[in-house]
Amino acid sequence: MAKVNNLFVVSPKINSDCIGCSKRHVGCHATCESYLAYRKTLDELNAKERERKNIASNGYFERKRY
Repeated sequence: MAKVNNLFVVSPKINSDCIGCSKRHVGCHATCESYLAYRKTLDELNAKERERKNIASNGYFERKRY
């Protein structure tokens, strides 16, 4: 879980198991269960961070330019 530090959210650093993996080969990210689980977790954290930034900016990034 991310820690709240006044105005900023400090997200935990997540590392994939790819570095030093003996089963690593070209294209393995498409089939590696370990990487797919890592990617799912990372995507969820990124979605939460985007939502937090959108709320903090009061929707500024989604406004259209006229």
